[in-house]
Amino acid sequence: MTAALRARVQAMEGTRPARSALPTDPVVRALLPAGLLAGSTYLVVGSGTLAAALLGGVGRDGGWCAVAGMPTFGVEAAAALGVDPGRTVWVPDLGGQGWPEVVATLVESVQILLLAPPAVPAPAAIARIDARLRTSGAALVISSPTPLRWPGLEATLTASTTRWHGIDTGRGRLSSRTLDVHVTPRSARPVRVEIAQGPTGGLLLPREQEVTGALAS
Repeated sequence: MTAALRARVQAMEGTRPARSALPTDPVVRALLPAGLLAGSTYLVVGSGTLAAALLGGVGRDGGWCAVAGMPTFGVEAAAALGVDPGRTVWVPDLGGQGWPEVVATLVESVQILLLAPPAVPAPAAIARIDARLRTSGAALVISSPTPLRWPGLEATLTASTTRWHGIDTGRGRLSSRTLDVHVTPRSARPVRVEIAQGPTGGLLLPREQEVTGALAS
């Protein structure tokens, strides 16, 4: 009986429609081939720039974004990544213990929310946020300097700077950097992708950076 029930559930899973993907930049597509799925939560570790870049596709498409719990987040840097300041809700201070409800309210009002949480909330609070995400069709991007145990993540992206560019024989100034990103999806094998942050602040695939540099020389 258990085997029959499991087979029936698997059959039902197979008939469910695929979750729609939000507008996604090509660089983010290289990291997440399925795109940013509506109703899902993503964790970005080690790079606030990469976390903000996940909002770029929605911003360029004219959608609404939100940034919460990041008082030092740079508007100009976000604009270079495609985030439209005029269509972004900024909540630098999440307040006290009731901040998970603030997050749950925000995801009902925007397409994508970038959050730096003060802590991992209780499982019941995460369940409420997940329910609001599924109802609204928004995506949640969590930015953290260190790994977090946040249940139900669609994928974790862990970034580290591998090298800087612009210094030649001890002279010049830093112009760009290469990020090594390890992507751990929930239902696929982990992958490693290199991306570059160019002199204007935007993210590029390394080959695109080489082409841009050749045109500028």
